[in-house]
Amino acid sequence: MSPSRGPSRASTSWGASQVFVWIGALKITAGSAGAALAGAMVVPMTHLPLHLASALIAVTVGASLFDRRRERSQTTGSVWSRARH
Repeated sequence: MSPSRGPSRASTSWGASQVFVWIGALKITAGSAGAALAGAMVVPMTHLPLHLASALIAVTVGASLFDRRRERSQTTGSVWSRARH
């Protein structure tokens, strides 16, 4: 048998196909790992709008309560001052 037509040529072809399959598997794994990393990085950021909205609601409620107390104190003060005079 000549060296070009023996089992070595078949094994080279088989080895090349295995390398091709392994590279394909590596690409798929790298893509999955990238997607997992991106998901892990995005998760903390998804809570940011929730926290901002909660803070905005809290500030609005606080401003409303402050305004109501201020109006009540002005109204109550004027009633008391009218009753005294």
